[in-house]
Amino acid sequence: MEKVKSNQMSSNVFGGIFIIFGIWMVNIFQGSESISEKILFFLVAYFMFYMGIYVIFNKLIEKYKILSIIFKKVLSIPIIVIFIIQYFAAPILSAMMFLAFYFIPSLIILNVSNTYPFISQSVEGIIYIVSLISVLIFAYKGNKVMAFFVETFNTVFAREILHKFSSPYYTRPMSYFLMICIYVIYNFDYFSGGEIVRFIPTELLTVIKEVFVTFVAVDTLIQIIVNNKEKQKLI
Repeated sequence: MEKVKSNQMSSNVFGGIFIIFGIWMVNIFQGSESISEKILFFLVAYFMFYMGIYVIFNKLIEKYKILSIIFKKVLSIPIIVIFIIQYFAAPILSAMMFLAFYFIPSLIILNVSNTYPFISQSVEGIIYIVSLISVLIFAYKGNKVMAFFVETFNTVFAREILHKFSSPYYTRPMSYFLMICIYVIYNFDYFSGGEIVRFIPTELLTVIKEVFVTFVAVDTLIQIIVNNKEKQKLI
């Protein structure tokens, strides 16, 4: 009974995170003027809401056949393309997990700082630490996080592939790739006068550079330690 309650609580928490991220995408969608961006943000928002609702109400949906048909056969149409090819979907879901890990905690901190002004003085420092920890967790423990998702939600779709693409062998280079992309976008926006990336709060943008530099330094140190241990074993 306790395990059931714990699983339901976990489902509610992570379903809520998906929905929060979906609301953020809706806000970006409303502020975007480009049609291609609107389509992209709409699909991401729809996917987040779809996953959030399913994670929270999956037992109810599975219990009633009509709800299951509507949810899986009708409401899934806008995002069915994402799930056509499993090897495409798994990296996409891993990348989305990275973005959720990276941005959602910082957005929560920003909202808390607006409620409690005494935090606002240190908000960028807190975001820096939280963002760095989030990137390191994804890079080195992404498989543990993905395993938790898979087991909690009894995931069947692309189960093995999700485990594969969440191993450090993939998450480390993916972390580098996504951090470089964010870093390049930040610099492009900065040198363009800060008028390009208007949907991301300024507080988040200001710490991206330092998070990336620190992540590279910490990752290099970890690899040096690991390589030295392996060399000692061979001696």
